[in-house]
Amino acid sequence: MNDYNLKLNVSKKFILNNNEENINLNLEKNEIYNNGSVYGTVYDGTLSDPPLTGATVKVFTSDGIPYQHTLTDSKGKYTIGNLPIGTYIIATVKDGYMLSEDVPLIITNNGAVNIDLIAKPINTNNNIVYGIITDSITNLPIDGAIVQLYNDIKL
Repeated sequence: MNDYNLKLNVSKKFILNNNEENINLNLEKNEIYNNGSVYGTVYDGTLSDPPLTGATVKVFTSDGIPYQHTLTDSKGKYTIGNLPIGTYIIATVKDGYMLSEDVPLIITNNGAVNIDLIAKPINTNNNIVYGIITDSITNLPIDGAIVQLYNDIKL
């Protein structure tokens, strides 16, 4: 692919005298050819596990703002193209799976980067409880509060 393309403009009127005429053409940078892409496979649990169909692969700006996304195909493969040169973050997620770890992504001029991702199933035995414990009167956070979870509560 060329880095330049011909910008089409209407030229001034001219007459061919000797079957030859000198015409200057302007070329401008074709930005689409300076973009890159990322491709790879999303796996179900580990790189040795089967590929994961229908997972969402997301590219975020370096500030964490969603930029572009796609779904994996029937073989767990994905491609996201037309990414401007720059630094990004890529991750994957699917219902029943945790958001994968963020992977740094650097796009260079016309670069195609291969990044395989791992989606880990949500383990129902390892749930997370989070929140802020507050005083019911002042509504202020209570430092050092201890929270205990029980399997069965009999009222």
